[in-house]
Amino acid sequence: MKTFLKLITAVIFAAFSGGMFAAVVGLPAVPVIGVLGVASVIPGIAPEGSVLAGVYTEVWTKQVIKQFEQGLKDTFLDGVLDYSQYVTGDSESQVIHSTYFGVEPDVLINNSTYPIAIQELNGEDIPISLDKYQTKATPITDDELGALSYDKMGLVKIAHGDAIVRNRLKKAIHAFGPASHSTDHPVLLTTGAADMTGRKRLIWNDVIALRQAYADAGIEISMLRLVLCQQHVNDLLLEENSDFKKLYANFKDGVVNSNLGFEIRQFDNNPWYTVSTKAKLSFGATPDTDTDTQASVCFPLRKVGKASGITKMYWSKAENDPTYQRNLVNFRNYFLALPLVSKGFAAIISGFAAPVVDSPAIYASVETLSFLAAGEAKIVEISCKNNTAATVTGTGFSVSKSGETITVTAAANTGAERTGTLRVTDFVTGEYIEVELTQLAGN
Repeated sequence: MKTFLKLITAVIFAAFSGGMFAAVVGLPAVPVIGVLGVASVIPGIAPEGSVLAGVYTEVWTKQVIKQFEQGLKDTFLDGVLDYSQYVTGDSESQVIHSTYFGVEPDVLINNSTYPIAIQELNGEDIPISLDKYQTKATPITDDELGALSYDKMGLVKIAHGDAIVRNRLKKAIHAFGPASHSTDHPVLLTTGAADMTGRKRLIWNDVIALRQAYADAGIEISMLRLVLCQQHVNDLLLEENSDFKKLYANFKDGVVNSNLGFEIRQFDNNPWYTVSTKAKLSFGATPDTDTDTQASVCFPLRKVGKASGITKMYWSKAENDPTYQRNLVNFRNYFLALPLVSKGFAAIISGFAAPVVDSPAIYASVETLSFLAAGEAKIVEISCKNNTAATVTGTGFSVSKSGETITVTAAANTGAERTGTLRVTDFVTGEYIEVELTQLAGN
């Protein structure tokens, strides 16, 4: 009787969970229910301790992969050539061979010579390792871990999927930015008016200058994708009568239509460059906002490639964690995005305006005055005649002021050398200047 009840329970469970599983995964319901029904009563297939227990890692993984796809929609990687089918390896190492990454054959026009020459495209085959992205583990309840319900897995799926997508995009745009300035990889400085921090704003003329830099390098101005950093987006929005403002105010889903031959996107985590050298900071380096600025990156859409490797779910049972008694879940994903050619990648970085050196409110025509022992008067011209007062220290010295002219008088000296100081003070700002006074010793 006990075995019979377990069998009936297993069949009911298989019908219920199999139907939900099939709906989530997109498979026919009847075969799935049948497989689950058989598996639930075969010893060794169902997890130990219960014929009903199970963690649907395939379903969870599928949902995270869906999150990857959703997260890349309308980003700068949307439409990039995908070479995922050529990825090989296991869960510990995923690679793609360089021969699959975008080598182009020469094109013959009006050819009259046969047979057509054979051109090797593979060259030296170099395996390229995909980047490995791993999330930190998230605690999750027994009910959530063993559920097929989308609502149960939704929060974890979104959190882990979005985190991996965000970091994949950040690494990709860094790879697309040129390492430094050259004719084939121009790194241009903005030329707009300085903001309150001294950073020069991006203006439309800078985008036109980038277009000209491509033309000067002999690079086709077609299928170019310009990924603006947020500062540069805001700069263009501030321009009066800006075509960008008209486009941006009307666009939806994060995409601005093509303009000046560029397909425009935006991204928060573009790479940073050192302004003085136009050199890109290494990935993950902390920028110095006194010397570095974030870039907008431009790349030829058909000259970059991406490849996705496996996605794997890892989990640990609560029963194996006596201290906290919690399940832990995280994910591993392999991904790579790289330029396919060595020409045509560019950046625009914000330059810095020359620091404004405030002129002193007051200055004098001389820094020292020397007097004969017999005594004499000398004149000092100052830059400011209003709101100033002149005083002297030292025995035998006196001062008078008329407009921008200061007259210092030294009386006759019959003793040792005298010294003193003339001070002219702006009594509004408190700024002052000083002139050293000396007088020769008397006989």
